[in-house]
Amino acid sequence: YAFTRDNFYKLNGDSGRGKSTLLKLATGQLKPNSGEILLNGININQIPQKVINELIIYLPQKVTIFPYSINYNISLGRKVNLEKLASIKEKFGIDDSWQYNSLSGGQKQRVALARLIDSTNKLVLLDESFSSIDLKSSQDLLQMFLKDCKTIILVSHRNNEIGDFPVKNLTLK
Repeated sequence: YAFTRDNFYKLNGDSGRGKSTLLKLATGQLKPNSGEILLNGININQIPQKVINELIIYLPQKVTIFPYSINYNISLGRKVNLEKLASIKEKFGIDDSWQYNSLSGGQKQRVALARLIDSTNKLVLLDESFSSIDLKSSQDLLQMFLKDCKTIILVSHRNNEIGDFPVKNLTLK
């Protein structure tokens, strides 16, 4: 299958059908046993990982939170001015009182989603990235991403999370 720029895709399928594996193949984390993965027409095995990381943002199912401040967990050491960081936290509903060691699953996902600070013109891969966030908030956050990101591939088991967004549904069997 070919994924094209400026589209929103949702990968469907029962558990264990390869949705997460497909995303990991697209990022170069896994190598295909057969066939090939092309990124802009080039075999992904021929592209340096640094270049792949500049083109693709991948948010895995399991979120890693580091034993540092929430600001650090969002910026991951990147230089982000405090005004922009405050704006990002407001957009994602992140409170300054949150502590890294007492976050709920939904709070962890909000922090991880906020890390996608600079996702414009990148391929964004979201693997169950809203699963611990309530439905209304998921739809609002997804709406925000669709304004900023041109190409998104989403894995989700909640069809109503998508709402009325124009999406191309793909089912792995």
